[in-house]
Amino acid sequence: MKHQAISYLRYSSKGQARGDSERRQEESFTRWLLQNADKYIPYEPFRDLGKSGYSGGHLASGGSLARLLQQAKDGLFEEGDLLVVEAIDRLTRLEPLDAIDLFKEILKTGLSILTLEDNQIYSTESVNSGGIALINLVIKSQASHEYSKRLGVRIKSAHEKKRASAEVGEANKVVGAAWLKNGKLFESIANLVRHAISMYLNGYGTRAIAIEITSKIKSCDAEVQRRYKKPISARTIRRWLDNPALIGNWKSKYKLIEGCFEPLIDYSTWMKVQNQLEFRKANKIVAGAVKHYKISGLVRCHHCGSPFTVRVQKPRPSKAAPFGSIEYESKSPIKYLNCSKYLKSGGCENNSTWPYQALDYIYERTINECLLQIAMELPISKEFEKKINNLTESISRNEEKLIRVRRLYIDFGDEKSEIEFLQLQNEVKNLREQREALILSNNHSRQNDGGEFLTDVDAVITCEPWELADEVGRRKILKDAEYSIIIDGKDAECWYSDVRWRLIKRNQRSRTYTLEEIQENNQSTNKYIAINDEGHVMATANSLRDLSNLLDTESDKVKQH
Repeated sequence: MKHQAISYLRYSSKGQARGDSERRQEESFTRWLLQNADKYIPYEPFRDLGKSGYSGGHLASGGSLARLLQQAKDGLFEEGDLLVVEAIDRLTRLEPLDAIDLFKEILKTGLSILTLEDNQIYSTESVNSGGIALINLVIKSQASHEYSKRLGVRIKSAHEKKRASAEVGEANKVVGAAWLKNGKLFESIANLVRHAISMYLNGYGTRAIAIEITSKIKSCDAEVQRRYKKPISARTIRRWLDNPALIGNWKSKYKLIEGCFEPLIDYSTWMKVQNQLEFRKANKIVAGAVKHYKISGLVRCHHCGSPFTVRVQKPRPSKAAPFGSIEYESKSPIKYLNCSKYLKSGGCENNSTWPYQALDYIYERTINECLLQIAMELPISKEFEKKINNLTESISRNEEKLIRVRRLYIDFGDEKSEIEFLQLQNEVKNLREQREALILSNNHSRQNDGGEFLTDVDAVITCEPWELADEVGRRKILKDAEYSIIIDGKDAECWYSDVRWRLIKRNQRSRTYTLEEIQENNQSTNKYIAINDEGHVMATANSLRDLSNLLDTESDKVKQH
């Protein structure tokens, strides 16, 4: 039986993201794993990027090492599983006594620690044996802590010197912004920032700007591409816009020092940007999960079982509705959903985006059958839910292993990894088939006396718990009844319906989303539905051509009026 190898990678400063630290640690682990593929299989990697081992940021809430430690305490790992790090200082730079406490916590869970720099394994047995392992841990912990402590003193002293120089007009050594080099404009990046500012003042959001700038970087010189190996984020764009270095000022840790750098924009443009930042902050549309939407938590991913997250985006400005105008303010925000696991880590291959209006349509056409079964007091199997959850977790774990093993055999051509990859592929396929078969058998066992699912959306189902519940309570009722809409790419289905829906396209002219309604029993002709931005059905037809003609007719009528 192979043991699991858990890769842990950390670096302290965000500036190291542009350096070699992450690549070096990744390659070190990959080489070791190739050499030991007969004994170990990779587990989900843990990454603390830009988190300090000196202050303990990686152990705080949200830190990956804290999450790893909790999983170990919960019994997810077995005796003989390895936590693999480049060196002891990747795990911690805390004071020696605190560092020893951390090592003790890790080793007591049954995990052993492997440091790749010296190929040393630390286990409960080796540390307690009275040998050199414990002495090594103490010496290395103290050396790591002292190094960070000295480095902190040097950085503080250097910052003080820079601040003093800036106050007398010598800002050559001050690093104030990405578009500056020795206090002067670095035009390759300065042009990108100018473009970002222009887009922002023309009404674009920071996410749209980040995507545009990322695409432009691909055509920049090698130095810029080295600096921005990863895509630009919306947060980076906001930091650019809010940085007083745009007008030549340096916001040091203690105060604002004016006239340090060559300005990128004039003061008038700076004030326009700041006014826009304040305006958008005051009229903020919050992106991400919005708990008060009625379908929140009821839409799940077919691939990994994670919930689809409701997200909100500001509408795009146009000539007819420029940013800040009454016409723009009257436009509805754009609502859509994505797999939460895909958004968080890219750990799921289901990257489809579904408009909220389309899923709301499906929701309204499937809950009646669910409410009917609740009203009839048909039994709901908790054992079924447990089996489904176990299968979903197994699928998720194997898909994560699949991603890691795939890299091994594609990047390094390792034959053992290729065999393991094919085995994992088959295992994931079998698990999905088991889950689908279980869902199908459960549906058949819970059908009502009519022998088929009822999906009459015009029928009013009287269900007392539903009538008395608020929105949160209604979602709980549906969850308890195992109600969910399952998304597999562009396809959606619900366990309470024998209809499947496919997202076809967005029609910009009529501002509608097209859904194909597919009858699984093949006894009826498929239907095409056009749903507008308000969630109303605008037209239905038996073919895409007929639907398009209907929408064109409606659009022409609107223009004539």
